[in-house]
Amino acid sequence: MNIFFKILITTALVCIILEIAKNHSELGGLLIAMPLNIIISLIFLYKETGNTKLLSNFTFYALWGIFPTVAFLLSMIFMLNKNLKFNTGLVLSILIWTTFVIIQNMFISKIDG
Repeated sequence: MNIFFKILITTALVCIILEIAKNHSELGGLLIAMPLNIIISLIFLYKETGNTKLLSNFTFYALWGIFPTVAFLLSMIFMLNKNLKFNTGLVLSILIWTTFVIIQNMFISKIDG
């Protein structure tokens, strides 16, 4: 599938959701939290490969991505509520997310043995 087409679809969805969020933060937050990127990726991967084992592995690791994402979101909320500057809060939240990813990968590697 044409990479330009994939970029266009994904970018359009994000832009539409951001426009919605400007007036309706609750709806925008709900929409962006939906697994739209995962759904789109699954469709593209299936259409291009037809490999259900690849889709299963992809979905498994996407599920593991929830924990660092929750850590990122909670830390961002906390820092914004403490009136930290946006850039500072964002950088610290990304560092927290990165830390969770590293710890999680160490945990997964022990499980995979």
